[in-house]
Amino acid sequence: MFFRSHCLRVQFELRALTWADLDFENDTIEIIKTEYKRTIQTPKTPSSIRNIHIPRHVMSLLERFKAIQKPKASHAVFSRDVDRISQTHLTKIFNQYIKKTAVKKIRLHDVRHSHACYLINKGMIISTWSQ
Repeated sequence: MFFRSHCLRVQFELRALTWADLDFENDTIEIIKTEYKRTIQTPKTPSSIRNIHIPRHVMSLLERFKAIQKPKASHAVFSRDVDRISQTHLTKIFNQYIKKTAVKKIRLHDVRHSHACYLINKGMIISTWSQ
């Protein structure tokens, strides 16, 4: 859920991520594609193409996950076997997490808005984050 709230503007970016998009040396993720109707394509706008710095502890978790998964560079980071995780499955996992942690139920899309509110409360100018 960290990626959804902190890094990725939309779920379609999350589902399009491949291991080749992660730079473990520089702790960054390159967003250069999105998924729409189970098809990978370029983002709608040039501003959607970007590099995102990810905290080292999160990248370490991803490195461990990758070591277990042993994927090819072209495989999706968040996948079931070699198939990209579906919207339905992503929502199901999120709802299981909500239930298990007893957090107030919200939609997966709302996580993005919750993080924006958090940043505003911390004094960040939201236009800085959105760019």
